[in-house]
Amino acid sequence: MEDIVEAALDHAAAEQRDAERDEAASEFGPPQAAVIGCGAAGGERVGRVTTTYRAVDDVRETVLTAVSVSGGGGDDGGRDGDGHPPHVHGIDDTLVWEAPVTDDPPTRAAPATDPPDRLVSLVEAADIHVLTGALGDSTARRLLRRTTALAAREDAPSVVIPTLPADSMDSSVRDALTALRSTADCLVPVDPGQLPPAPGAGSGQPPVAGVTDQLVSAVLGSTSSSMAFPVDLATLHDLFSAGHVAVPVVAAVDYDAPLVRSPPDRDAVEASLRTCYDGAGLSLSSSPQGWLAYLVAGDDLTLGAFQRLERTLSEVLVDDADVPSVRGGHIEASRDGTGLLSCFVLYE
Repeated sequence: MEDIVEAALDHAAAEQRDAERDEAASEFGPPQAAVIGCGAAGGERVGRVTTTYRAVDDVRETVLTAVSVSGGGGDDGGRDGDGHPPHVHGIDDTLVWEAPVTDDPPTRAAPATDPPDRLVSLVEAADIHVLTGALGDSTARRLLRRTTALAAREDAPSVVIPTLPADSMDSSVRDALTALRSTADCLVPVDPGQLPPAPGAGSGQPPVAGVTDQLVSAVLGSTSSSMAFPVDLATLHDLFSAGHVAVPVVAAVDYDAPLVRSPPDRDAVEASLRTCYDGAGLSLSSSPQGWLAYLVAGDDLTLGAFQRLERTLSEVLVDDADVPSVRGGHIEASRDGTGLLSCFVLYE
């Protein structure tokens, strides 16, 4: 009898949470996310991520608007032979913002052209901005810096996920990282040579494109709450708005098996972070300020397995139960026993 009463109370509490969420949605509308790819590689990434996001079987609350921003010429081509922006599959709009000829901030001698009206209205309407691009591409780098500065004018958090060059970083890339650190609310640089090792992934490094796609998907997916993965959007907003730099951890996990304390443990994560950022001259705190985990699992995921995974992640990533965190995810029926896990450990 007690079990029946307890189950009824749990069901009533769940219905109440759903009602409150629906009421909030009816008042404010669903979350609006602007996903912006700068340069050719950034635009293609956003197209892939958006296509995958919209194909997921479960209900997604967040309304995505995906755009690709290219320069007026130079490294990423800018326009096709007919003078139009290059088409990218999965993108809602392709825009051209005349790229400056240098990485320097705009001056009277080298004024920046105004951003496209469509880009301005998209940034103004969004509840979160997610930007990506390759810092090794000079046009993409300049566009990413300027689009991030545009997004920073708004109250909505901006999460910038750039890929670093595979070879050594020159001064223009280091300067761009420093500039993005000062303008982005959350900066997640992905270094092909310094991706943290992931449990279950062996000694090989995941391809940088796949890892970056997964990280962008994790940010977007975390803005949608569900019965299986309820997300506190206020906590998510606070995490992304606090001016953090995040080290990414990507893994394939067997959620049916008990997890153990194995790489990436806290020291390994921190060592990877230091290796990645020392050359860029970014100063970071030594203690984690928050973390986010996003799990793509099969419909065989049990509540017990998920709770065990949550406890293990808290120990492995930050070793502090009081550090703010967000745990999100979605179900893909094709998965069976093995999930795809994306984590961010955030530092000041």
